[in-house]
Amino acid sequence: ALSIDGSTLVTGGHDQNINLIEIERREVSFTFKLAHDRNFAPPPLDHKQIFPFTSSDWVTGLTFSRDGVHLVSCSLDKSINIYNYERRILLSKIELAHEAGINCIGINYSGRFIISGATDGSIAISDIEKRELTHRYDEKNTAHYCKNPSPR
Repeated sequence: ALSIDGSTLVTGGHDQNINLIEIERREVSFTFKLAHDRNFAPPPLDHKQIFPFTSSDWVTGLTFSRDGVHLVSCSLDKSINIYNYERRILLSKIELAHEAGINCIGINYSGRFIISGATDGSIAISDIEKRELTHRYDEKNTAHYCKNPSPR
């Protein structure tokens, strides 16, 4: 994923880390380590300390909210992570959105809802602010591709 201002490339993969790469400097400026680790619990909503962390399985999708405040990741471990990108902290982990690995993630135009698709064909809608699953549609035998609307 590319940050809203275009200065940072965000990558994730099999190493379970999410790397923030500053394009101009061509270097990793920050890493969320083990972002989708099943043993990690996010801090309380009012927690201020910065935690470096990331995943217990492949990070398969990354996307930004239009305002650039939230970075959202998904993984084959069936979890969705919501980060405050500016503060570099994990805000929440949604683990019950899917019963199979998640392979795509998007945020709607208003920035309120996360839309995710899983390898079993299910589609989930989660609320970013409430940090919880809103609804799941079980559409078996369906392939998913998530794309965010243009940020501008």
